Amino acid sequence: MAGLFIHLPELYNGKIKQVDKVITFTGKRIEAMSDQHVLLEVDGEQPGTLPVVIDVMPKSVPPCIRPCPDNK
Repeated sequence: MAGLFIHLPELYNGKIKQVDKVITFTGKRIEAMSDQHVLLEVDGEQPGTLPVVIDVMPKSVPPCIRPCPDNK
């Protein structure tokens, strides 16, 4: 678990896919369930618990593009 926190900067700077133990998937629907009581956390909010089905709506979230820093 401690190794997870080391890679938090990569999560926010867009380089998380470069971390060896990270696996990414592409899809239109996310389904999660558990035999245990699991709280959801979505973008800092806590909307409920598992099970959950999330349908991704194409083009519904505009990309956030920041200018590149001048110092390279």
